[in-house]
Amino acid sequence: FSYQRPTKVAHIAGGLGCPNGCDFCCTSHFFRRRYIPFVKTGRDLHEAILKMELEARAAGDDLGGFILIDEDFFLQKQRAIEYLECVRREGRARSIMGFGSIRGLSQFTADEIAEMGFETIWTAFESPSAGYEKMKGRDLGTLFRDLQSHGIAILASMIIGFPHQDRAGILSDFE
Repeated sequence: FSYQRPTKVAHIAGGLGCPNGCDFCCTSHFFRRRYIPFVKTGRDLHEAILKMELEARAAGDDLGGFILIDEDFFLQKQRAIEYLECVRREGRARSIMGFGSIRGLSQFTADEIAEMGFETIWTAFESPSAGYEKMKGRDLGTLFRDLQSHGIAILASMIIGFPHQDRAGILSDFE
């Protein structure tokens, strides 16, 4: 019953696993807290996007964007910088939805992330008292406002139910 966009969205698996190694995460558990890259460089990612666009056009399809399957794209800083350089050289960014931790996102400015083409970023946040490395970086509220001011939508998820959490702590963390 919803409006159907006349375009398609392509998926690219940049890598599997996650180096953050959160103890509650099935991805971290399944890949033994390792990250296995499929797209090793930013140039490889850019070329994969170009190739997917060409193949879609040849099939009569219009790609409206890309979903980058990679638990924490921005944590692989050199790859992301190289991708940004490719986008700058070409002069055209594609619409991308991807995943990033606070630690990974904090390595870049909102301008750089927007320039790469990221329009939606899914990030997770846990209680600061849990001490997860992925939460280290810029202040969460400031980071979110900065990204949103550059037109980047934030989809945030929060894990609740840890033994150290009570109702008051959960509500405080949520705020």
